[in-house]
Amino acid sequence: MVTDANWYHCNIGVISRSQVRTAVGAAAYITGTCLRDRELEASPNYEPSDYRRKGGVEQWFITAPETAPEWAFDIDMLVNEAQARDTRKNSCTARIGRFALPSATDAEGREKITHEVADFLADRYGVAVIASIHAPDRHGDDRNWHAHLWFTTREIDENGLGAKTRVLDDRKTGPQEIMHIREAVAGIINDCMEETGVDERVDHRSYRDRGVERTPMIHLGEAASALERKGIRTERGDRNRAIRESNRRLEHIEHALEMLEAERTQELDRLLAEPEEVAAGAQVNEFAGKEPEAGIEAGRDSTFAFPSAEEQSASLLENMVENDAGIIWQQAQARMQSAFASEVTRAYGEEEPQTPEEELQKNEKVWYNEFYNKAVETVHHYWSRFVNFVRGDERDRDGPGPER
Repeated sequence: MVTDANWYHCNIGVISRSQVRTAVGAAAYITGTCLRDRELEASPNYEPSDYRRKGGVEQWFITAPETAPEWAFDIDMLVNEAQARDTRKNSCTARIGRFALPSATDAEGREKITHEVADFLADRYGVAVIASIHAPDRHGDDRNWHAHLWFTTREIDENGLGAKTRVLDDRKTGPQEIMHIREAVAGIINDCMEETGVDERVDHRSYRDRGVERTPMIHLGEAASALERKGIRTERGDRNRAIRESNRRLEHIEHALEMLEAERTQELDRLLAEPEEVAAGAQVNEFAGKEPEAGIEAGRDSTFAFPSAEEQSASLLENMVENDAGIIWQQAQARMQSAFASEVTRAYGEEEPQTPEEELQKNEKVWYNEFYNKAVETVHHYWSRFVNFVRGDERDRDGPGPER
């Protein structure tokens, strides 16, 4: 059975000169290498961006269009050329991204996904892409496989870096392109998981767009991630842990509701599958040898009553198809039998018998419906309280809430 995965994320951002970090430093971080910044190396006390001791980088590579020059595959030259190309104080010198990788696939599968994503970006926007695969942190979730992306803000060809990729910067087309990237990455991941027999699928849409009652986690960032890897708790890390726990509890409540609904449906099916009109069948046999009462006009005999029952049955089935009410066949059959019995009773001028078994079955249905509705009401009440508490709408009435 294929299930919806809840670990997927795909984020795209930019490196700007107005920020503290640089395009060279970001490339060094994601690849776990040491890179020299040609703009800053003449400064006093300059130290290169050295992340060789960082660990966790499984592999990295560079992808570029076929027409790209040879130096585009030299990481030191690529990142310094990209940074030097835009000199304004608010210029975007590189784009960065990060997306989750499935832990259920092997290393070959994760490598294939990362290469296909990098190729997609290079082909669609004509840019050079640096991609790397990171293993989970030692102090974090051991399923947290992910990939990092670094790509130029300009197209690259045989003449070097050229025009800006404005389609990603425009206020109108930019968000659409980011959504398209997220969708493409999700599609690549799903294709790989399907090929390898993994029974999970990811969805690029947000929880809100999918109508899912979940709170999205926040991005830790480099500083908080570094502290968390050392076992030092951070405010962002604590918030993510609280969100993860709240989502886990919501999933547990949803599962309990689904089990309760399945149990209710199964019980109702069992009750409705039992022949409710056994007494009606006996009544037909009882009246089979009798003549209609004297007061009953011609045409109201049992022969005329049968078509009326059939018409009611046909109307019932037609409503089922038109309204898609989800009425199971046993219910339809029981109602047809009930309509038939009602017509027989009307024809012979007698009331339908109410046997103790029928009365017991009726009371059992009423009790079960009341029990189910009360249970659902109770669960929804506590669910709403819990969701409001997590979102900060109210404090826990049983004690002080967690620090925010």
